[in-house]
Amino acid sequence: MSRVRPLPSVAAIRRAVAYEPKTGAFRWKQDRGPVRAGDRAGYLDCGGYLVIRISGADLKAHRVAWALMTGRWPRLALDHADGRRGNNRWANLRLATTAQNGANRQAANINKLTRGARGVWLAPSGQWRARVSTSFTAPTKALALAARERAMRMLHGAFAGAAR
Repeated sequence: MSRVRPLPSVAAIRRAVAYEPKTGAFRWKQDRGPVRAGDRAGYLDCGGYLVIRISGADLKAHRVAWALMTGRWPRLALDHADGRRGNNRWANLRLATTAQNGANRQAANINKLTRGARGVWLAPSGQWRARVSTSFTAPTKALALAARERAMRMLHGAFAGAAR
């Protein structure tokens, strides 16, 4: 069974790398083998995220940026507002729920007909279909139910029906 390595302290991150908030670039503060102080830090992973290895842990650069700028690791997901995973400028990063982060993801290039259009597809009938879904979080059942009913009325009008 593998153990999860604890995150390095923000102090350890500050000793290892410098972050440029306006450009989103990271630079090493010390020589590391063939890498020299001042060289760009990190590598792009297969998902398009910049990853930086610090204290034996591979860390996504946008999370490192958050830790350096706020003094603590983010507890929620971090979203790249422009949808570009490699853009780690401070102005482009924001806390998000998993649902909010997913809503901002770029469309998959599945085929030529729907390229760039999320939630839209050509049905076998020849008609175009679209789908949007959402979920609500509320502190009480009554508030969650009220949010659902408002959304149903907005989407379906008189056909919304009551939650049973």
